[in-house]
Amino acid sequence: MENNIKKSLDSIDVPLDKLDDAILKGIHSQQKKRKFPIKKGMLMILASGVLILCSGFISPKVATVLANVPLIGFMYSIEEHDAGLYDALSDDNKVVLNETVTSSGIPFTIEEVVYDGARLNIIFTMPEYGDVYPLTILVDGERINNSESLRELDGDGVFRGLWEIQATEPLPEAFDLTIKIHQIDHTKGDWQFTTPIQKVNNESKELAAGQKGIVDDIEFTMESVVTSTTMTMVEVRFNEDYNKLFSENRAIHPTFVDQNNNPLAVLNASGSGDENGLVYKYLLNPLADDVTNIQLIYYFIPNLNNQIEMKEPIPKHLPQRISLGEAGYLIISNIANDGIESTMTLTVESDIPFDHNFTPGFVDIRNTEGESLVTDYIHAVAPNEYKLTYQNNVGKAYIHTRQLPQIQVEETAKVMIPIQ
Repeated sequence: MENNIKKSLDSIDVPLDKLDDAILKGIHSQQKKRKFPIKKGMLMILASGVLILCSGFISPKVATVLANVPLIGFMYSIEEHDAGLYDALSDDNKVVLNETVTSSGIPFTIEEVVYDGARLNIIFTMPEYGDVYPLTILVDGERINNSESLRELDGDGVFRGLWEIQATEPLPEAFDLTIKIHQIDHTKGDWQFTTPIQKVNNESKELAAGQKGIVDDIEFTMESVVTSTTMTMVEVRFNEDYNKLFSENRAIHPTFVDQNNNPLAVLNASGSGDENGLVYKYLLNPLADDVTNIQLIYYFIPNLNNQIEMKEPIPKHLPQRISLGEAGYLIISNIANDGIESTMTLTVESDIPFDHNFTPGFVDIRNTEGESLVTDYIHAVAPNEYKLTYQNNVGKAYIHTRQLPQIQVEETAKVMIPIQ
């Protein structure tokens, strides 16, 4: 997977339209607005913070074999990782298309399409993974500006993927959708699908917004907050463009928590900007019934490329305490085995508000060849408590992590959003 991500980074060029929004937490400029230039140094800062992938592009194929034992690798499960989408796919307004178009000898199938008012999700299959670019989305015949992320689903012998499309502007509740593909890897062709679609019945409601905060003298405002049974969408406007938020030295990062300090998962994030500033859209899971408020905490992550990386064997005796440098400690409190997989529980002692996927921290389980054994990435299960799952039948395994500097969090950069 790391090689796939590195390949993606190395191939990135300006403008931002071609950037994978999962690696960059969704920084996309609108096609009709001025295009932002970007520096590769910035890419590496952001990649270092989100390489564990909070929500976006998941390695298309993990096909490494060690001693004739295939590595399972990470496989995205809608039921496990995206409760809102799982609910939306049960709605009567879901489109079951199951249409195949073959062009240049490559069959491409759109299975299902669902729209929840914030995102358009497309489940598709192809014989094997191939890079699709550009993916063109038309709404009522008009091309829309959008960001997209890709996740791999269980394909049973084929590549089965999930595209999550976020438009930069609101879409109507019902429209004719056209999906156009002109190239898969280096093969040009014409794959086109058209279907009417309607927003699912997800009881969406708009909450009171307008709350303001300041992070390192940069003002931001809660532009919009929408909750529903399928998602939570938070839009934030900054009064500066991305150059103040991302540079070669640092990158801004959000953490969402509920009233009990449980980190909330950001499923996707996208941004659009012009001369008036930058607007970020954060897509979260639907909120639990007992959530009374959520808090957005912004802080800057310094360039972590030169941080000390650490490698420790999987401990035989627990608990094991691992230093995170100035940031505090990581404590391995439990390892539970289930067949060929093990789930590790980690407790964090730190003042840094790590997010749902432990950013800006880093934890991976690797074999002696340095290949990742992780089958379900690190994620929060309680305040300061995380779990990750890894394959345990491929020989000696090591914990890889890194030391972190102390990261300052300003009180003015914490904004509370009441849920009514």
